[in-house]
Amino acid sequence: MKENKTYAITVKKLRELARTYPNNYELGKQIRQLISEIDDDWRIDQFNRNRAIEDQVSTIKEMEKRVEKIFND
Repeated sequence: MKENKTYAITVKKLRELARTYPNNYELGKQIRQLISEIDDDWRIDQFNRNRAIEDQVSTIKEMEKRVEKIFND
């Protein structure tokens, strides 16, 4: 379900970016930023999978701190 929602949001966002940034350089820059955001969401989802609600994170920085703590304890 979430994959379909993410896909729909991504397609909508890509169309919006193509209209807003007709210049190829700016469009490429905005698309790379969007992909980075999607990748971050995916990484957070993977980290949170099979974790209790109280152990889940919502940002990359929070996740990185948690991973560092896990491996250094």
